[in-house]
Amino acid sequence: MKKIIIIGSILIIILIVSTYKILSKGIDKELKEYISTNTIELNNINPSDDNIEGYSKLLGSVGNSRLVMLGEQDHGDAATFLAKTKIIKELHKKKSFNVIIFESDFHNLSISLDKEKQNNDYKKFIYPHWTECQEVSELLNFIDQNSSTIKVVGSDPRIFPNTKLDDIINKLEKELPKEIWNESKKALKEAEVILSDDVADDDTVNRLSEKIRQISEYLEESTLLYQQIINLEGNLRIKIDNSNNTRDTYIAKNIEWMMKYPLKDEKVIFWAANYHIVDNFESMIEMNQRKGSKDTINVGTLLRDNLNLESYILTFTSGRGTAGRLFGENYEVTKTLPKSIEWEFDKLNEEYLFVNFDENIRSKQNEKFFMKTFAGQYEYNDWTKMVDGIFYIGEMFPCSNKK
Repeated sequence: MKKIIIIGSILIIILIVSTYKILSKGIDKELKEYISTNTIELNNINPSDDNIEGYSKLLGSVGNSRLVMLGEQDHGDAATFLAKTKIIKELHKKKSFNVIIFESDFHNLSISLDKEKQNNDYKKFIYPHWTECQEVSELLNFIDQNSSTIKVVGSDPRIFPNTKLDDIINKLEKELPKEIWNESKKALKEAEVILSDDVADDDTVNRLSEKIRQISEYLEESTLLYQQIINLEGNLRIKIDNSNNTRDTYIAKNIEWMMKYPLKDEKVIFWAANYHIVDNFESMIEMNQRKGSKDTINVGTLLRDNLNLESYILTFTSGRGTAGRLFGENYEVTKTLPKSIEWEFDKLNEEYLFVNFDENIRSKQNEKFFMKTFAGQYEYNDWTKMVDGIFYIGEMFPCSNKK
C-alpha cells in the first residue's frame, strides 16, 4: 500500500510539473506581437446592425476561398450564432456565397440539390439546438427572404428517425439489374428499421453496410442517388463506432461530393462545431487518448487533404459568461488563463475581435498556446496550423428558446 501511495504521489508531482512547464511557456514574443498588431476590433455582432466596421478585414482574409467553415465552441453559443449570421449575410452580399451546409441531416436536406428553389421544409431537418434558438431566427429569416438565391443543405450521415426510404427504393428499381434488385430492396427495408433504432449488433450492421455499399457500384457517382446510398452506408456504420471517426469521415464525403458535383460552381459556407472544422487533427490524437477519446480524424482535415480548392477555417472563442445548449444545463465559461490567447485578447479591451494568421506566422514552428476551443475548455495546440482565423467574443451567453 505504501508503495502504491508513493507511486501515486510521484505521478501527481509529474503532472503538476508538466502542467507548470506548459503554462510557463505561454505565447511566444513574436506571436504576442503579431496578435497585438494584427487583431482588429469588430464593432458589433448584431446581424440587424448595418454597421460592419471591421468585417471588411475578415471578408478580405477569406480571399478567393470557395469554402468557408464557421465553427462554434458549443452548440448553444448564442453570441456566436449572431456573429456567424452577420458574417454569412456579408459573405452572401459581398462575395456571392449562396449555399449553407449545416452539420445536419444530409439525406432529408438533399432535396435542395435537386431543385432550383429552396426546400421549404428545411428547418425540420436542421438540429433543434439551432432552429429552436431565438438567436438563429434572423439567419433563418434571411434565408427565407433570399430563398431564390440561397440553398440550405446538410452534411451529416445521421438520418432523422422515422425517415422512410421509399423514394430511394423506387428510384433504385429503375437503376439496378433485376438479378440484384430483390436483395437490395430487402436490405434497404431492413436498414430503414435500424435508422430509428439506437441499438444494432455489429454483424447486422456490417452485413447491411456491405450490401448497401455494393448498390453504389451500379450507380453513376455524379448522381444524388449514388451519394444517398453512400450516406446511408455511413449512417449504419455510425451505429457501431464508439468514436466520431465514421461520422466525420462521411460528413467529409458528403461535402466533397457536393463540391465536386451539384455545387461545383458555388461558394459554400459550412456551419459546424470548432471540433469538426479544425485542420491537422492528427496533432490532437495524443490529447484525445489522454481523455479516453478514440477520435483520430475530423472533417476539416479530410476536406483540406482531399479538396483541391481554397478554403478558410474560422473558429470562435470567448472570454467569460455562460454557455450551454438548449434542452440542457447551462455552465460558466472557463475562466481565462494567463498566457492563453484569450488573455492576450483581453489586454486589447474590446468586446469583439478578429485575427487572421498569415502565411508567415503559420510557417513558424512550435507556436503552441492555450485556447478555449471545444465546449469552452482549454486545449494546448499549435492553433496557427489548425485554423486560419479566430473570432473572439468577450462575453458568451446561451440561446433563448423561441418557444
